[in-house]
Parts: sequence; structure tokens; C-alpha cells
Amino acid sequence: MLKFLAAASILANVIADNIGKPCHANESAMELFKGLDLTGKVAVVTGADKGIGLEISKALASHGATIVPGCRTAESMKSSAEDIKRAVPNAKVFIPYAMLDLSSFKSVRLFAQSLQNFSSLDFLVNDAGMANNPHQLVTEDGFEMAFQIDYPSQWLLTDLLLPQIRLAKGRVINLVS
Repeated sequence: MLKFLAAASILANVIADNIGKPCHANESAMELFKGLDLTGKVAVVTGADKGIGLEISKALASHGATIVPGCRTAESMKSSAEDIKRAVPNAKVFIPYAMLDLSSFKSVRLFAQSLQNFSSLDFLVNDAGMANNPHQLVTEDGFEMAFQIDYPSQWLLTDLLLPQIRLAKGRVINLVS
């Protein structure tokens, strides 16, 4: 929970483009964004189907941002959208035609391509990750799976979306938990 609050505090400060008020241990993401209007802003959130990614998605949606969940399967993407809309009934959630499987560079490229409808993107929250790889799995790209998911794929997604993020003078937020 503490990691979530710290991440949410950083995100709130980045959005406000200043230092802002301090985050307290008993504040929720919803409280951190109080008074912030994100109507018309678009936020791509990887790992939006659970944990910190889902909570950040709900908080951003509650302030008017359109959420684009980056999830590995269609089921988790649909579930994420339902969870966000359950918490924020009027939430705007865009489900892209491509899933985001960070263990595949091809999937990352297809996901980025599926976001070309958006001329600009205001936020990219890189939250998805893999804690460990006890079976030493290797991806189709030849990398140890946890390494590829946590580093090169996040970098690739950021690089592919950077033109749209720059156009919006947007922000990239990288979380590590």
C-alpha cells in the first residue's frame, strides 16, 4: 500500500507540474487527485487489470481521463474496463484491438500501433511487471522473461508512443514495485 501511495503521489505531482502537497499514509489515490480535472486527457496504463495499475486507472478515470488499459489478454482487458466502470460509472475506457503482452516485442509493437487513433497521449503509466522467473523462462525474442517484461519491453513501448506523448507535452511515469 505504501508503494501505491508513493507512486500515486509522484503521479499527482507530475500531473500538476509542480511539487504540490505531501502525500500522507492514510490518503487514497482518489484523495490525492482531488480537485484535478483531466477531462479530455488520455492515459495509457500498463498492468491496469490489478494492483497499483488498476487503482491508478480508477483514480485517473474519476477525474475525467480516458483510460487505455494495457493488459496481456482480452479477458483481463475487459475485466479491467468493468472494474474501472464499476468504481467510476461514467468512466471512459478505450479498449484497443491489440493486447499488450510485454514478453513479446511483436505484441508491444501491435499494441502501440493500435493506439494510432489518438493523435496525442497525455500519460503513459508503465506499471506492468514480473516479480520473478523461477522456471527461467525465455521469451520468443531470446531474453529471460522477467528481464524483458520489466525493462526492454517497457522501453520499447515508451519509444513507440513518444511522438504522441510529446505532442501532448505528456508524461511517462515508470513504477517499480
